[in-house]
Amino acid sequence: MPDGIELASNFTVADYRQARYVDNIDALAKFVRRRFNERYLIPAGIDTPSDGTVHGFTMMAISCLLIETLQAFYEGETDTKRKSRAMFGQFFGNKDLAGTLSAFNGSDWFYSDIRCAILHQGEARGGWRILRHGSLLDSHERAINAYEFLLELRRAVDRYTDLLRKDAERLANFHKKMDAIVQNCRPDD
Repeated sequence: MPDGIELASNFTVADYRQARYVDNIDALAKFVRRRFNERYLIPAGIDTPSDGTVHGFTMMAISCLLIETLQAFYEGETDTKRKSRAMFGQFFGNKDLAGTLSAFNGSDWFYSDIRCAILHQGEARGGWRILRHGSLLDSHERAINAYEFLLELRRAVDRYTDLLRKDAERLANFHKKMDAIVQNCRPDD
């Protein structure tokens, strides 16, 4: 049984099951915020923007992973295989989560020239540059400030965890996604 597997630091599958059983939404919201911080935001350099230890390219690559995962939690998607493009479109159009990242709404170029290019080719395409300075999005110069992008994603995670506390549909979708994650902790038979 996977009960001892950590889903985030100091929060195991057993802890998740217990919090769900007693409907401790606050504990669940804190857990998922910690999971996103530990897996995405901290490794992407959210706490070290100016020391140069994390390249903007790395920040953007991790940001792309975070977007798809966060939207999957929001929608209750248990697997996003062959749904990545839709996940990005839904995220950027999601008034509950995207905040100022809604500036990317309708921009299929982001999915193709940033997400797919970085994750599959190891580079941005279409003349786009990933920087750690300037405005969030400069369409004229074809530049994205990866650190500002990451800050907006931190706010999106915060908005999501707030939604868990007050939106029954989001909470149900969270449990659907978490059930799949717990199932993935089990070895294949």
